[in-house]
Amino acid sequence: MKPKILGVFIIVFLVIAAIAGINLLPGTAEAKVGTSAGDQAADFKLFGIDGKQYRLSEVIRNNQATVVNFWATWCPPCRAEIPDFVRFSQKNANLNIAILAVNLQESPAKVKDFAKSAGMEFPVLTDTSGKVGNTYRIYAIPTTFFIDRKGIIRRVIEGSTNYGSLEAEVRALLKEK
Repeated sequence: MKPKILGVFIIVFLVIAAIAGINLLPGTAEAKVGTSAGDQAADFKLFGIDGKQYRLSEVIRNNQATVVNFWATWCPPCRAEIPDFVRFSQKNANLNIAILAVNLQESPAKVKDFAKSAGMEFPVLTDTSGKVGNTYRIYAIPTTFFIDRKGIIRRVIEGSTNYGSLEAEVRALLKEK
């Protein structure tokens, strides 16, 4: 093939690859955005019961590990695991770890009263519309996501968790480079 024709062929190939979204550079693949282990955590913004707005990507950027727990006040397994989250948060307050408790579709006033009585001092967010819960495909609560400092979901626990699991999962995230 003549050099000129080969050059045109290569340019056409690269343009088609770019349009198709094919990554041809080694080592530059990005994780797809999603809600499963290995995915880049889907970003969201929600208000907390403290009146502040929280954006997941900012929380991730400012912490070495982020735990996102979807729950509701009426859910017995959710209520049972909350003391473990409170204890974990208190014991690890000196570490750069964020816990976001995302309440699904309950009134902020009800959630605020419950969180205060349960001693939840970490950010408690309200997903009153259920949009974030739908994005994260929450079909069972509680569901907990463990996210590393790069924003990659490393583990998802559907159903209740406990202090030992929280400790083990977060320690594994903190060991990552």
